[in-house]
Amino acid sequence: DKFFKLGYFVCNKDGVVLRKQKGVFRTNCVDCLDRTNVVQTLLARRSLEWQLVDKDLGLSVALKQAEANNDQGYQDFEFYFKNIWSDNGDAISTQYAGTGALKSEFTRTGKRNMMGMIDDGVKSVSRYYINNISDIVKQKAIDTLLGVESRAVDERLTTVKEIMKIRESEYSEYQDVSVACATYNVNGTKPRELLPEWTGITSGSYPDIVAVSLQEMVDLDRAFVTAIDPNQIKAWEDWILRNLSSGPVQYKEVMKGSLVGLFVAVYAKADLVDHIKEKRLGEKKTGMAGYAGNKGAIAIRFLLKDSSFCFVGAHMAAGEEMFEKRNQEFQDVWNGINFGLSGGRGAKATEGYGDLINDHEHVFWFGDLNYRVRMSLVDANDNLRCDNWRELLEVDELRYVLRKSKKPDSEEANSVQNGPFANVGKVDAFADFEEGSINFPPTYKYEPETTRYDTEKGRTPSWCDRVLWKSDDPKKIRNLWYRRYELLASDHRPVGALFEATVRIVNRAKQSEVREQVLKELMEGQAEEEKESAKDQEVADLVGDSPTGATSDFADFVAAPAPVASSPSRNTPTKSLPTPPPMSLPPTQPAFAPSSAPVAFASPFTSPPPSFPAMTASQPAMAPMPTYYSGAVPGPTGPPFGPLPTTQPPAGSFNSPYSTQVPGAAAPSTYIPPNSFFSSFLAGPTPAAPAAPVPAPTVAEAPPSPRSADANPFADLNPLSSMFGKVNKPLPPTPPSSHRM
Repeated sequence: DKFFKLGYFVCNKDGVVLRKQKGVFRTNCVDCLDRTNVVQTLLARRSLEWQLVDKDLGLSVALKQAEANNDQGYQDFEFYFKNIWSDNGDAISTQYAGTGALKSEFTRTGKRNMMGMIDDGVKSVSRYYINNISDIVKQKAIDTLLGVESRAVDERLTTVKEIMKIRESEYSEYQDVSVACATYNVNGTKPRELLPEWTGITSGSYPDIVAVSLQEMVDLDRAFVTAIDPNQIKAWEDWILRNLSSGPVQYKEVMKGSLVGLFVAVYAKADLVDHIKEKRLGEKKTGMAGYAGNKGAIAIRFLLKDSSFCFVGAHMAAGEEMFEKRNQEFQDVWNGINFGLSGGRGAKATEGYGDLINDHEHVFWFGDLNYRVRMSLVDANDNLRCDNWRELLEVDELRYVLRKSKKPDSEEANSVQNGPFANVGKVDAFADFEEGSINFPPTYKYEPETTRYDTEKGRTPSWCDRVLWKSDDPKKIRNLWYRRYELLASDHRPVGALFEATVRIVNRAKQSEVREQVLKELMEGQAEEEKESAKDQEVADLVGDSPTGATSDFADFVAAPAPVASSPSRNTPTKSLPTPPPMSLPPTQPAFAPSSAPVAFASPFTSPPPSFPAMTASQPAMAPMPTYYSGAVPGPTGPPFGPLPTTQPPAGSFNSPYSTQVPGAAAPSTYIPPNSFFSSFLAGPTPAAPAAPVPAPTVAEAPPSPRSADANPFADLNPLSSMFGKVNKPLPPTPPSSHRM
């Protein structure tokens, strides 16, 4: 009845609304869009029949008669109607899951057959591949667009947080809470006898928070990476709750998560649950290069009062040869789980936020970490028979990792470096983590239902099941005990630890006052630094050492064109140098002569040299280029190309703008490629008429003398001076002796 009360929308061909719809019938499914499409198809059929009756067109009666007689028209109607809705389901499913809808055959035909079930199986396998492999790149792109992967942090805000952390006691109060962490690899077994001590519950002692991690809740050898048994998870979850309910204290679930055979849950006393907020769950698959969930980790984070907690339940790579793989998986989980909070990385728990595991005050990492003992099975069994299992601890891989991460070059860290860890490279895992004193034998590998270690598979007994922790202040967490328990069903033994952790309670008004004071001090300090920097800049500009200061006289001196003649000494007054008379081409040879030389381009340029604009009246006439070259240059025949005139340079001149020839020496034959920059000057358009000679100045020149140390060192190296003659320009001022070169 409610469905029909919603009505439907209809308008005529002119767009006039005849009836309005009053609501929407929504169909939900917990984990599937395909079943919702089947239900929506049935509802659409019912709605269509209702509309036909409501329109009073008589079509509903005709439709029922056709259905009863199985007419061809009815068959066509059924075919198109069902295929339209099946195509709709396939389109929605492709967008969401990457394949067409499951049960599509049932929607099209109304029947389930073997081919339909096979088609659904193929689609299910395709969905698993797409969801676990192909969609990772797309998800990373979405995370980047949403800013989830952003790591940028304002440096000033980071400084404020660091100072606020130092001054935390000015606006905070503290209280202690007890935290129990329990781990157990159940090896695919069913729960049996209760063990409340494993969860930290003893007579008269009830932890405030209990975190539990179970591994291999399904048989990973048979289920591989895809199977999740909800009944098995439910059985073990009920077993945990029965352990917690064995005393008078009531516990409530904070959050839980599962990943194939891994299960992680956090519980708290009922009176503490109201003080827990900002709950988030993250997971990271590490099996099959991060695509499968047979190995991985689940992390649960929250705030208790104003302190952040993060619990990481992990099941890491198995095998005695997988040491480096386990270290890498730690990094994958440590950096790969992102809770997506607004603070971003660096927004430490002092402000109540944390995107990554490391952004929390208290971190607990526990589970089947699978680190092994590097000792032969024979030697290990000999030591265990004598209860000398402490010898095994000396070569325990995780203990080595913890020592190496704290003090990489210490004597303790290198004590076994030349033994079983001689070939171990750089260790980058579990930095700053702590572990309690191990006063119990190895927890793996046992023969199930016995107290004997398994020798059939040749695996050295090891402490695979561990509980680690870290805090931003080591004094805030204290390990009260660290134990193993005797449940014989699995090849592992359960392990538990109890801690006392300090929780902050922040006075918000006082916190705001301290923050404002910190910001004010930072701004004043920055203003003072800017003043000091400005003073330093002024001093640097005065002494000429500043790269950003005003242009110095020395810079003008270097940039100015250098005269060809030797410069006067510092004691010689500055004077203008005479301009030599313009040089002209030798009268015995025309400027351009026809040539029958074959075309041969020695230059990469294949087009004639560029033309240069004619000089205007405001520009001084340029003296003709002297032709101090010998030999004909091959080039195109005919004017304006031809052999260059041959002559010898006068004594004291140079035969090339970049020549190092000593003045006065004979000029060697120099080949200039045709169509090059210099040949365009040498064989270009007819030069302008020579400029009138400039009369010599009345000031008498000083007699030539050897170049002194104070002369301009760039005088003979200016190519423009040697190309176009001496420049009639006064020398620049001599730089002061305080300037540096």
